[in-house]
Amino acid sequence: MPQTKEEKRKYDRQYYKKNAEKLRAQSALYVKNNKEKTDEYQQNYREENRETLRAKNRVYKVSYRENDPVLWRRRNMFYAAKHRAKKLDLPFTITLDDIPGPTHCPALAIELNYSPCQGKVGDDSPTLDRFDPAQGYVAGNVSVISSRANRMKSNADTVEVRALLRWMEANDDNDQT
Repeated sequence: MPQTKEEKRKYDRQYYKKNAEKLRAQSALYVKNNKEKTDEYQQNYREENRETLRAKNRVYKVSYRENDPVLWRRRNMFYAAKHRAKKLDLPFTITLDDIPGPTHCPALAIELNYSPCQGKVGDDSPTLDRFDPAQGYVAGNVSVISSRANRMKSNADTVEVRALLRWMEANDDNDQT
């Protein structure tokens, strides 16, 4: 049996490594069976430590954004899509791995800007697009395209886009004079 604090700490770490799955399952079962108690505890903890948690969160977000802006933006798109799906009652079965991080927009071939936008979305900002909006956020129905491409296709179907293209090509000579 461990005698000092350090020995106890070492023993606990080794025990946890050996029994991690069992301990996680026990913890999950406790939370499930004591939902109100754990929710109340978490709420009280957040209220009592609000400023400390906010400061830690700010530091984490800044370092996370700067160290891996592509992953940061992909996660933002993922959680925003999850929120929209819940709000609009759409299916949501994608994972973070279903959201690619391309360097260029597949629709317009412009380079995507993954740096933090500070509240302003540019034409080159990556956005999550649903090929068929009615299907929701399911694997195979989402793609990352530029904000500009997403706005261009937002309310148009392929027939309307082709008609617009024909009109633009027919009037292209007038623009060059």
